[in-house]
Amino acid sequence: SDRRKRLRINDQFGALACEMEGAAIGHVCYCFGVPYGIIRAISDDLDENKGMDFVKFCELASKKTVYAVTEFVKEF
Repeated sequence: SDRRKRLRINDQFGALACEMEGAAIGHVCYCFGVPYGIIRAISDDLDENKGMDFVKFCELASKKTVYAVTEFVKEF
């Protein structure tokens, strides 16, 4: 996707991300009444991640994911 298209979608819908791969799984879960959640690391944001390399991104994403899941589990 080009940057202008992403900005337009963000402006029009307030979208923070577009998640396509998990949508099919989410749809099937919805159809069968199965609870569903997804955690994704977004590597291609509107700032293009400011030149971050893939290895550094993976390290950062894994740390943030562990934190998010830990905080979520504390609520239950």
